[in-house]
Amino acid sequence: MNIGWNYLDPLGYFNEIPSDAAGNPLPWFSYSAISFLESIVQKRWKVFEYGSGYSTVFWNTKCGRTVSVEHDEYWFNILRRRYSNFEIYFVKEGADRQRQVITDLIDAFEAIGFDLPLSSDQAHNRAHGLLNREFADYAAKLVDFPKGFFDVIVVDGMARSLCLFLAAEYISESGIIILDDSDRWQYNDLQQHLIMAKNFNRLDFSSLTPKSTREQTTSIFFKDIGFLRASKTIRKQGAGHLGW
Repeated sequence: MNIGWNYLDPLGYFNEIPSDAAGNPLPWFSYSAISFLESIVQKRWKVFEYGSGYSTVFWNTKCGRTVSVEHDEYWFNILRRRYSNFEIYFVKEGADRQRQVITDLIDAFEAIGFDLPLSSDQAHNRAHGLLNREFADYAAKLVDFPKGFFDVIVVDGMARSLCLFLAAEYISESGIIILDDSDRWQYNDLQQHLIMAKNFNRLDFSSLTPKSTREQTTSIFFKDIGFLRASKTIRKQGAGHLGW
């Protein structure tokens, strides 16, 4: 009971939707990741988001521009009605397979030979974002923008391995990539690719998430620690004492 009232309630854990104590929507990330992101978020940031929802509201209220891609038409239509000014794109499974950029993208991705485990249950594969070729158009929405354009790329939807592969190529040099549910072993090869082949660092944030009853992990990948220097939390504590 004490944990509920002293820890969970102030987080907004008992709210009907993922939101803080004041009712402001939150991403469905681990609470520790949310707290960290709130300390570093910058108004100038441009955010690209694979998967839309309460996180879309979060980013739109805090950043300069948010671009979201959604594969679920029903959910997309709900968001469009509620937030007509949000920049959200609907890209369904399959979509336009004739685009040469899609073919080239898949060829480059598959040529590396990543371990991309699949279950015999296709519904499970879809729910966990494991279908890469089927959602290649969805992943490729990012390539409609120049490389280095986005300061934040969020991977929290479909084709997560393919989306991570693209995010590593398209994020700005000083930007961050956020992978939710990074504790799922099926994404291990792509996380290793970011760290070993692309020289990203990784920060893991493990805790409860809104509405969940078990610990989950949200990870942040980055090359430049500049975003840490801008942390509101660090400034409050006195950044000068940390040598920054």
